Amino acid sequence: MTEIEKVEAHEITPVQPTKPGDLGYLQEYAKDLTSAYTVAKTIANTSFTPAHFRGKPEEAATAMLYGGALGLNPIHAVKGIYAVHGTPALYADTMLAVALQAGHQIERVEATEQMVKYRAKRRGSDNWQEVVWTIQRAERAGYTSNKKYQTDPIGMLSAKCKSEAAKLVAADALMGLYSVEDLELEELDTAVVSQPEPVKKPRKTIQRKQVNDEPNSEPGASRAEDTGNVEQDS
Repeated sequence: MTEIEKVEAHEITPVQPTKPGDLGYLQEYAKDLTSAYTVAKTIANTSFTPAHFRGKPEEAATAMLYGGALGLNPIHAVKGIYAVHGTPALYADTMLAVALQAGHQIERVEATEQMVKYRAKRRGSDNWQEVVWTIQRAERAGYTSNKKYQTDPIGMLSAKCKSEAAKLVAADALMGLYSVEDLELEELDTAVVSQPEPVKKPRKTIQRKQVNDEPNSEPGASRAEDTGNVEQDS
């Protein structure tokens, strides 16, 4: 026998190609969802769960699945993912965490109450990209309707920089998810634009039936209904 053994063709197990429309992966997904739901039922009513998921294990379990795809553990997923009218979104700090976890670099360069500047660099690249948010830019975008821009401008401008920088260098890791603030503003704009004008109801004309008076039994007698007056004897 030589060092290299010959393998007969009939001894090789052929690899079965995946058929188009094969939904076998859904079985694994269903198992993951069942496991997530089990965890969600345990934590959904605790003080560690945000108010929007409290008492809603189904929604919390779905957030855990989204988080798993982003590399977040279940607890971080529940705290970092928010649903805005059926669309999942991430808070700025969660977007930053996903980008950093993927090996990208994001750091703050400058911060004042009027302007915040960040810079970001994708893993393996030598090019830094700058992101700048000012109060004026936030006003033009419509974000300053949020009162926190008056009480904590640096924090709010920093959040905008974090989310934009993360999307610049880690769009693949974020899977196209939006920031919570972006979706909330978009929903507000849609509600204002699509608000229907009040419909004026047409006025209804009511026709009254004319009732023919019965002939008086005595000629010359007056009817109180016609005159509205009651005749008195003199």
